[in-house]
Amino acid sequence: MSGVPAAKRALVVADGDVPGRAALDAAWPGWDAGVSLIVAADGGWDKAVSLGLRPDLLVGDADSLPEARFAALAAEGVPIERSPTDKDESDAELALLAALRGERPT
Repeated sequence: MSGVPAAKRALVVADGDVPGRAALDAAWPGWDAGVSLIVAADGGWDKAVSLGLRPDLLVGDADSLPEARFAALAAEGVPIERSPTDKDESDAELALLAALRGERPT
């Protein structure tokens, strides 16, 4: 339809057990096709990297990704939405909210 914006796909990677890339590709071919925004929830950063992904945004309170990694990523220019450890939402919830905003950080 003309005038209707194309749907955007976001991918949120949280910390926890994440299958390897080969297992994901076999179980869900094309799982990462058309993704325009990747948001990592704290320790999900390293999980995303292990899948060959480079998140566009890091969200969290640095309770599962060491403070030094947050600092190093910030120094590399990675956009970070830092949250306090004393909060109502989990890091994954905050990452989902960021993905729903759908804005690629600049």
